[in-house]
Amino acid sequence: MRSVIMLFMTVTLVGLATVAAQDTKPPEKIVFPSKQGATTFLHAAHLQRENGECTSCHDKLWPQSTAEPLKSSTGCHTCHKPDGKAFSARDRSNCERCHPKDAPKAL
Repeated sequence: MRSVIMLFMTVTLVGLATVAAQDTKPPEKIVFPSKQGATTFLHAAHLQRENGECTSCHDKLWPQSTAEPLKSSTGCHTCHKPDGKAFSARDRSNCERCHPKDAPKAL
């Protein structure tokens, strides 16, 4: 009987933790260090463009965690490319849209 109660409590706690994690509001913006200048990622704007579908990017392009640093801009280039869903990151005239001149540079 004791093991049944423990199993029930474990399942309940896991379920509550899952619901709590899903209700967590994502950050409005995330700043990533970069050699080209800090990149300000407007998470709320990207989420709105994807109609609230987190799975458009997570976990296929990035883990769903702000603790995990951005290791490269490869995921950005999924949409930010010529004829992509967003402005092209390959066009040098767009550099400052993600890397403002006054942004601190990573070492």
